[in-house]
Amino acid sequence: MPVWAREFFTSSATWIEFRDLVRAALPRIDSTAELAENEGAILLQIGGSPMTVLLTDVAQHCCDSGETARMIDAWTDVAAGWAQEMHAQAAMTWDEVAPSLRVQLYNDERHSAMPMMIARRVAEDLWLALVADTDLAVTTLTDALVAPWRQSEDMLFERAIANVLNAVDVTPSSARVPLPLQICSSGDIYTAVAGYLALDELVGETSHGALVMFPTRYTVSYLPIDGAVPATPYQVMVSGGRHNFNTGEGPLSSSLYWWRDGELSSVPMLAVGEALVAIWPDALTPMMRAAD
Repeated sequence: MPVWAREFFTSSATWIEFRDLVRAALPRIDSTAELAENEGAILLQIGGSPMTVLLTDVAQHCCDSGETARMIDAWTDVAAGWAQEMHAQAAMTWDEVAPSLRVQLYNDERHSAMPMMIARRVAEDLWLALVADTDLAVTTLTDALVAPWRQSEDMLFERAIANVLNAVDVTPSSARVPLPLQICSSGDIYTAVAGYLALDELVGETSHGALVMFPTRYTVSYLPIDGAVPATPYQVMVSGGRHNFNTGEGPLSSSLYWWRDGELSSVPMLAVGEALVAIWPDALTPMMRAAD
């Protein structure tokens, strides 16, 4: 039994039943589907690019329900539909796909699960990734998937960024928060990345930029730094951001960032008892004494 499977299957017999049913379902999923049982995944070739379908979710459902055959049958239909959508999207021309290009913020965990994605690091633990959000599916793009469109990476990012900024309103919400703290929140999954892209405009002219958080894909909060930062807005931002990350939909990052001169950098947080203490860069220390 593979190491990953030991979390779900209590005996070799239950693992073998699961494995054999998945293997038998491969032709229904896609003609390119292969079982990588040691990795806990099914491997597909979509538009010349390798794609991975993890088995952990269906294994968990089988374990919880005790109905392995029924769970795998239902999961196979979903996986097959997804594969068909991926093939159709991969066959789209540049003119067809260009309006659907987007950028999205991914954390390190998401990036490490798909290191072949086209992405640019924007902070120590954040990446700006290219995606295609069509009526068929949302696909994180790779070099192989974009090759047929014959566009440079710079052009792809330029179009994707323009599409996000044109489509997403990042006007600060009317939430009751202590000024100068501002929050942009909506039901659009590109709210956080749109907020990141618009930080220069949102923050405006300040002496030391702003503190920023991206707790979920639907929320960005920012605290302009123009002189000493008052304690209450800072504490509301950090506590609310971490709570939103832990409980909200689409969690992205619990980190605190400093935005200045177009650059985003992480502010380390040290747990001291039940409190979190920020390790401020020297340039911020004078402004943050009141906040701490």
